[in-house]
Amino acid sequence: MRNNPYFFIFLLLYGCVHGLTLARSPLPWFDEVFFASLSRNFWEEGTFFVPNTVIGYEIKLYGFVYFALTGLAQSWAENSVFAFRFVNFCAGMGVAYWLFRSASPTLLALCIFLLDPFFALCLHEGRMDLCATLFILLAYTCLQKNSPAQQALAGLFSALALLTTPRVAFMGIGLAIVWLVNFKKSNLKTIYKQAIAPCIVILGYSLWIFWAYGNVTTFLQSYIQASDAHYQMSAWFWYVGGTGYVPKHQYWLLALILVSICWYLLQKFLSSPPSRFASLLSSPIVYDWIFVVSFHLFVRDLGQYSIFILPSYYRLLWHYAGKQTRFAWVVLGLLGVFNGSYFVLKNTQVALTWEMRNPQTAENFVRQHIPQDSKVVGEAMYYYAVRANHCAYQMFEVYEDLPTRERIQREKFGYQYIIVTAHSSWRHKEAVEYYLKQNPKARKIASLKFSPSPTVLWLSGLARLSQNENAGYSADIYKVFE
Repeated sequence: MRNNPYFFIFLLLYGCVHGLTLARSPLPWFDEVFFASLSRNFWEEGTFFVPNTVIGYEIKLYGFVYFALTGLAQSWAENSVFAFRFVNFCAGMGVAYWLFRSASPTLLALCIFLLDPFFALCLHEGRMDLCATLFILLAYTCLQKNSPAQQALAGLFSALALLTTPRVAFMGIGLAIVWLVNFKKSNLKTIYKQAIAPCIVILGYSLWIFWAYGNVTTFLQSYIQASDAHYQMSAWFWYVGGTGYVPKHQYWLLALILVSICWYLLQKFLSSPPSRFASLLSSPIVYDWIFVVSFHLFVRDLGQYSIFILPSYYRLLWHYAGKQTRFAWVVLGLLGVFNGSYFVLKNTQVALTWEMRNPQTAENFVRQHIPQDSKVVGEAMYYYAVRANHCAYQMFEVYEDLPTRERIQREKFGYQYIIVTAHSSWRHKEAVEYYLKQNPKARKIASLKFSPSPTVLWLSGLARLSQNENAGYSADIYKVFE
């Protein structure tokens, strides 16, 4: 790796692209700013309330690890969008490095993974999934080593993963099998080592339960009771249960995995006795299969969570396609063309809408027209800009039914300004119309308008890129008069 100048140039360009676009793509969205608000409140107040929503109780289901890390990052960088996203971006780079060390792919194969559209999307989304993925993969690696120190690290990383998001618990099935294999190999002199990791996990999560919930009963009730945070569903039903959903970014990758498996089976059939077919599930990729199957059985995926198993998908592809073979080069070429093209087209779209995505533009717009210490409602996109102006901000598009949400924000929050973005004017049209109807004396005091160029619209249609952000931070500000 160190002696390959082309790979070094690739990493340099790759880092520059992400460094420049991290704060601009995507524009702030509701999941991200929900967590940003929670993490800021946790860092400053030590509680799990989410000030930018109407939810009146603490959200403790995720644990505290991610909010401590992102809260620290925001405190260092004045709560900027870049600072918040940087934590998850670093975790993603850690996942890529883990993949390189564990699977030893060619540098070309690693580059193709780094260009993966879904991986690139998750690097910028500001969620905690890559952070949890890194922790659980490190736990998996440590668990396979039999020294007491490695077993202790396995327990620590497992606990950190669970306290980042409990969704990652499905990978515990694979880790449990690794532990059972180790346990079976132990004798009376070494069996104590196998107790280290589970004891640390149990102790760590128990301390969290009693610190955050007070007792086990309250903890369990938080999972089985319906809540506004999960749209009147219980956390259990919100988290658990396969949906069969596959992000569109992964269709081509999964198709190539299936083709590679078929090619692998054909090669085995032509050159090996039937008994050799067991290598289809040979160790260590058997654990990748366990992770993939467990995910689709137990995780209610709505789009973002497939990142947990993306490393396993690539390990399976590299195993069945082989290395340094003609077939492997064909597969890598086909995937590389797709990943590379999507990466270039997406970042071209970002470059062509550069100024309308500038967070500083949004901050200046708010600073010019909304006094400090004001109370503002709008969609998630303007959260960072309003907070940078030392104003309170709540999202008007999520949680509770619409009339209840508006009433709470009018009577308890006391909003004085409404920001209507070009995006929310069609995406959350009902909310926009309702808030303006409830405030017939509201007056538009400022507008920020951007129009996408025909090239951007053509490119978005050609590559089927998201058009949700083609108007950038375009918005109107309404002042509420009594």
